[in-house]
Amino acid sequence: LNAAWTMQMLRGFAVAALIYAAAPAGARLFRVTEAIPIIRTTGLLTLMWEMVNPGVVYLRRELDFKRDFMWRQCGLLPGLLTGIVFALLYRSVWALMASLLVARAADVAASYWVHPYRPSLALGWWRIRELMRFGKWVSWLNMGGFIERQVDSLFTAKLLGAVTLGYYQVAQQLGTTVPTGIGAYANGVLFPAFSKLDSKERLRGVFLTTFTFVLFAVLPIACLITLFAEPLVRIALGERWLVICPSLRILAWAGVASAVEGVTRPVFLGSGRPKEAAAAQTLRVVLLVSLLFLLTTGYRLLGVAVAVSASALVGILLQLILIRRLLTVAFSDALNALAPPLLASAPFPLAWLIGKTISMWAGYIAALVACVLYVFIVKKAVMSRVYSSNPSSQLGDQMSIMRRLFSSL
Repeated sequence: LNAAWTMQMLRGFAVAALIYAAAPAGARLFRVTEAIPIIRTTGLLTLMWEMVNPGVVYLRRELDFKRDFMWRQCGLLPGLLTGIVFALLYRSVWALMASLLVARAADVAASYWVHPYRPSLALGWWRIRELMRFGKWVSWLNMGGFIERQVDSLFTAKLLGAVTLGYYQVAQQLGTTVPTGIGAYANGVLFPAFSKLDSKERLRGVFLTTFTFVLFAVLPIACLITLFAEPLVRIALGERWLVICPSLRILAWAGVASAVEGVTRPVFLGSGRPKEAAAAQTLRVVLLVSLLFLLTTGYRLLGVAVAVSASALVGILLQLILIRRLLTVAFSDALNALAPPLLASAPFPLAWLIGKTISMWAGYIAALVACVLYVFIVKKAVMSRVYSSNPSSQLGDQMSIMRRLFSSL
């Protein structure tokens, strides 16, 4: 832990210094020179995050997700209140930065409150080498994920302008925030859980169950957004934002891919095969950048959405193919895992069809009924799995992990 914390601190100082030095170039790239001090402040945020108590890793390793959730959410309320107060007093972008700084400081403090370990600087080179054998792949996954999350906004801002960037980021938040959050929590739960399973059969059973559970949560949401984007945007944002509807419909499926990755990536990491996950991540980044070059200028906002969703879905398809070979998943088992989420999603296309053939308002009412049916189907199908009382080994694994995943979400 001391070696890991020392590496974190060194990395934090290096990245903060790099951000500080690169801030003028970044501001000139977008012709916004007043952004220089703001960019440099984000370097401080990075350094603060590296000060987190490394002992909190044991909370997830020991599947103590209650305390893990507590410390990770401690910064929300202080950051929110700080942002509101500074926004009312100063009416500037620094309200956002103050909010982030206070939230980050609260998170760091909470990490020392929730776990008793107290780190110290220690350069044990043999320990660092041991950490790097596995950690280098995780680091690349994190860096590749960062590039994937930011390069679309970079292309949009540079080629299409700040106004279009604003439209795109709102569409992205509406379409992907909930699924991405589910995927992030699933990844945090499943990585330590999968690493504790000692056989391919047990890992395969738990993977299929959690895969079904996550699809239950996100596939109907994507169907709802795709089919009813216009009324959702009109209600949530107003008529001026209807321009984002075509992109929103497509970005919803990038959200599905992000959620599914929260189940697939832990399989590779938990079974000691991070290279496969890193290869899939690399493919996604390369494909995304290539599609952005090809589509952004000609198709503008819609082209960016297609590039993001297409690269994400291709990457997930590759991961699922690799997992099918790794775990020897039968085709019938894959169909059984997909069937319940597809059934839960079926009411939404039916509601859309009613709206097209009868009337718009009939479709809206049918969509509301579809939401109720979705909740009913999930309650019956998923909860029966989560709280199954079957004591067999494989189902016992599924029950325990699904309970923790459900509680975490």
